[in-house]
Amino acid sequence: ARNLLVAFNINLDSSDIRAARRIAKKIRTAGGGLPCVKALGVFLASRNMAQVSMNLTDFRVTAPQAAFDAVQAEAAAEGISIRSTQLVGLIPDTAVAPDGDAFRLCEDFGEHRILERCLEAAFRLP
Repeated sequence: ARNLLVAFNINLDSSDIRAARRIAKKIRTAGGGLPCVKALGVFLASRNMAQVSMNLTDFRVTAPQAAFDAVQAEAAAEGISIRSTQLVGLIPDTAVAPDGDAFRLCEDFGEHRILERCLEAAFRLP
C-alpha cells in the first residue's frame, strides 16, 4: 500500500502556460524541488488560465500549505499571483492548515472534503 495521495492544484492569475511549466519544474521532486511532489503546468482553456497541478505523494513530508508557499514564491518571481486552489477528491484532516492561504483560496472546500468527516458520515449508525 502507498501513502494517501493529495491531488492539489494551484490556479495562476495568468494564462502563461510556459510560466506554469517553469514553476512546476522548479517545485517538483524530480527538478530538485520539494520532496514527494509531482507537478506539471497545464493550460485550462475553459477558464483561460494556467495551473500548476500537483500530486503530493506524502503530505506528511510536503503538506499542501508548503507546496502552496513554494508555488506562490515562484509565481511571484514570475510576476504572477495566485487566483485560487483546487483539491481533487478528499484530504486527511491532518493535511489541512486552517490558517493558510492554500485552503482559504480553495474552490469548494469544506467539511465535505475532509476524509475523516466523510468516513464518520458513512459509518454513522442510526
